Amino acid sequence: MFKPFSQIDASLTRKQGGTGLGLVINLKFYQMMGGNIYIQNDLGKGCICTVKFPLQVEQIVDLIDDILEASVND
Repeated sequence: MFKPFSQIDASLTRKQGGTGLGLVINLKFYQMMGGNIYIQNDLGKGCICTVKFPLQVEQIVDLIDDILEASVND
């Protein structure tokens, strides 16, 4: 699921788009921050994607404060 792929048909008239790199890029990004993505797939029901990061409560509070401050200043 996390292996990069590309479309066989690279023409401009193809009906399906995308490069197949979305999950791979996200996984690498989360891993760079010390986290990971976990996928649970139930056939016929869909899948659940869980993202985990090793943050302490203080870091989360600081992050929320930064986000709120940035939204007030925009």
